[in-house]
Order: sequence, then C-alpha cells, then structure tokens
Amino acid sequence: MCSTGIEDACGQFVVLCEAGSLLPHIAAGWARGVGDWAAGGLKIFEGCRPLAVDNLLVGTAAPGRMSSPEHVPLDFTLTVNERREIFLDFNDDFATQHYLGLARCTPQDHDEIRHMQQMGYFFREQDEEIRAMFEQIRLCDEMVQSFHDSAIILNEDDAPDLFQAILYIEEDLEELKYLCVERIHAVSQSTPSRSPSPPSSTLSSSDDSYTAESDSSPVLDDIPSMHGDVTDYIHHRATTSSLLASVVHSELSTSLAQAGCDFILLEHNVVDAQFFE
Repeated sequence: MCSTGIEDACGQFVVLCEAGSLLPHIAAGWARGVGDWAAGGLKIFEGCRPLAVDNLLVGTAAPGRMSSPEHVPLDFTLTVNERREIFLDFNDDFATQHYLGLARCTPQDHDEIRHMQQMGYFFREQDEEIRAMFEQIRLCDEMVQSFHDSAIILNEDDAPDLFQAILYIEEDLEELKYLCVERIHAVSQSTPSRSPSPPSSTLSSSDDSYTAESDSSPVLDDIPSMHGDVTDYIHHRATTSSLLASVVHSELSTSLAQAGCDFILLEHNVVDAQFFE
C-alpha cells in the first residue's frame, strides 16, 4: 500500500509505502521517468533514518502502486529471495527489473550487537541477570541469522508468513536489549564495584585521572560513550526473557503452519531448546 507521492525540495519524487510491518517505511525515490529510476534509486527509511541498501531488513514481496511525476501509474513489486537478493520489478510489458543489492538479516547491524556485548562485559561480570540476558540476546540473534541463511522450502506466496514470524522474533529481541540496558543502568547506580580497567596502552605514569584500584561505583554518567552507544539503537519497549521465548515459539509455529511449511533446516545448531519446548 502506497501513500500519495510528493516531490521534495530537490524535485525528487518520493512515495512512502507500507508493507505490513515487515518494512517500517519504504520511500521510493523517483528522479524523472522510468529511464531515470536506477539513478533515482530506492530509499528505505526506518523512522526518519535512511538505511543503506545493504543494511535493510527486508523479507518478502511488497507490492505497491505509485505515480511518476508525469502521473503515469506504475505497478511495482519489491521482492527478496532466499539468497537475500533484493529486486525491484515493474509490472509492465517489458518486465523491467532492477537489482538493489543484498538485504541484511537483522534490524541492527551484527557489528553493533557485538559492540554492545563488548561494552557490557564489565556489568555482565557483576550481575547474573545481565549475564543471562546477554546470552539470550546472543542466542536470539544467531537464531534469526540461521533462519535467513538456511534452506527454506517455501513457495513465493507463502513466504510472507515466515518472514512475519522472523520479524516478531527480531522485535522482541530489541525489547530484550532494552530490558538489558535498563538492568545495566540499575546495577551501575546501586552496586559499588571496581571500575573496569582501560587498555594498558592508554595509561601513563603521569596520568592521575584514573586509578586502577578505584572503588567508586561505575555510574553510567561517568561512561557517556557506553550509555550513548547502547541506548541510541534500543527501542523504548520492555519485556522479559520468558515472554520472548513464548512469542518466538507461538508466532513461529503459527506462521509456519499458515504457510504450510513442515520444516526449516537450521544450518547452525544455536537455538536453545526452550524455544521449541
């Protein structure tokens, strides 16, 4: 479903599309006419933040309809196949198709997830609940990666149901990350503990600003880079790990049944048994 298109200040025709909840927003940039489509490109936004083509979470066909600046109706379909290749197909007499690159597997870049895990190493050692949350995050992230990388036996019409299930997993993964950050914040404010040691290369004998044996509480305000980097990409929602497990099992089972899919081949044995009990 596409909303009414408008021209922006640069004269580029923009159409905002909704593809269920699989893609938060699709903005199709139109320069001038079909011949300029490749130059105009396809712009994808998550909220108000533009995402690069190779950084998308895209899962299934997103049929749409829009008009060019010349008001010529154009039917197009955005598809992603099992190899995560993104194609833009125009439903015209020439079956025009444009390859847009590869879709990423998760809403956030895997490097960012690893970065969050690295920043949280100190707090993981201080609190069992935080340690358990980080492990749950790792398992869920790897599970989603496996779904996308696996051989999925589905026909084109059934694929949306499967990818909807994957989206639910990813959404609750984001919620779990938020809950984890909240717990880190609580621990940092209430638990006196020794601050983490910086890399040895950053220390000097004349540097009195840091004491390796400091017994002060590791308040997040004293670690602004950690607080900012972690919370910048966490949606403000919360859940529990048990809810996450139940949603994963319920939504995935329902969607696979609706899709008529009997199995998914996981290439990596990373899924905790609790998800499917």
